[in-house]
Amino acid sequence: MKALAFVLIVSLVGNAAWIVLHFREVSARDHAARGGEVQRPDGEPRSTPDASAKDLASGSNEVGKVLGTDGKAINPQVWSQLFDGDLKGLVARLKAAGFPSTTIRAIVMAEVGNQFSERRKALLSKMNVDAYWRSFSMRSMDAAAAEENRALQKEYAALIKDLLSELPPDTDSNTDAVQRRMYGNLSSEKIRLLNQINSDYGELTQEVHRNSQGLLLPEDREKLAFLEKEKQADIENLLTPAERLEYELRSSRLANSLRSRFNGFEPSEAEFRAIYSAAKLETTGNQSTPSAAGLGQNNAILNAIKSTLTPERFAEYQRLSNPSYATANRLAARLSLPAGTADRLVAIERDTQNQAAAIRGNASLTNDQRAAQLKELAARATQQLTSSLGGDRGMEAYRQYGGGWLRTLTIPQGTTVVPAVRLPGH
Repeated sequence: MKALAFVLIVSLVGNAAWIVLHFREVSARDHAARGGEVQRPDGEPRSTPDASAKDLASGSNEVGKVLGTDGKAINPQVWSQLFDGDLKGLVARLKAAGFPSTTIRAIVMAEVGNQFSERRKALLSKMNVDAYWRSFSMRSMDAAAAEENRALQKEYAALIKDLLSELPPDTDSNTDAVQRRMYGNLSSEKIRLLNQINSDYGELTQEVHRNSQGLLLPEDREKLAFLEKEKQADIENLLTPAERLEYELRSSRLANSLRSRFNGFEPSEAEFRAIYSAAKLETTGNQSTPSAAGLGQNNAILNAIKSTLTPERFAEYQRLSNPSYATANRLAARLSLPAGTADRLVAIERDTQNQAAAIRGNASLTNDQRAAQLKELAARATQQLTSSLGGDRGMEAYRQYGGGWLRTLTIPQGTTVVPAVRLPGH
């Protein structure tokens, strides 16, 4: 995840890099045309016209015709005057020139990303990224490269934070909304410390997995269990009980598992909180390892849902979270069929399967009689489905998406059946 975040950060700053590159290229051409001096390889300051940053940003020189937010042309010598290699000075000059904080943020991140580019290239070269026929993952780094990658990420993040620390908050960013979704109403400092805890233990966990080479031995599981226990203890020391509950409701493994089980069912906030509390109470003490916790959650969630919801709401949950219903509902919407079609399709499937089970379990029937009755049952179900689906076109789509159970009615027991294709997302 951290590696992915690093790649995303780099790609974001790339959107602003054209500003930096344009100013550099146009400025160099303009200097050459005027007999001016461009940046020397030894890094010594270049000669520039005697003008302030505000004057240069005023648009008096329209060479290059790069327009600012006010519609005026930006002087191509702006970059030459604003940046001499000092990133702190760049921020100060951009502020003095009246650049909006969002623009300053984009330019600075682009320049920092440019300065880190050679080190990123060197790091990626150790992974042989050009070998397209091989699996590519940042986790495939050896221990030394992985440590270098982590150090590079930390250095990049620290530099960006330091350079932009005096800028006002980015009001156009959705960071606040994302943070509320993940953390609730925690303070910025607690979010920072919580992220640090997750980051530190994430690195240690990744190291255990990396050293295991995909084969977790008992001692590896013990390490993972110990790390998880220590992580939870650190979080407990950082947050109040109320803060921890809000955080867990949003970001814990149990809460994520719970949300994934709902599918088409929409619980209220009160229902979700009650189900979560019941499920957590049942899984407490069954988390000796992450895998054991995952196994315990399944039954805990089902029991919590059933014990918390009213009988009517639980029946609704069973119906809406049924994969057959979800697939039928999407198919009915795709074919513009009347409301209630999905319920009828699921009911036909349920009733037919129950009748098929009774026929197969009837010991008084011969094999031929059993086969004949199942064939008749399949024909009757097909007729009902076709009518509900609006004709042969809908029936053909249903056979492909979710109707594979029809084929099992007349196939002898013990025969391998290729399952029907599920609609994407199921």
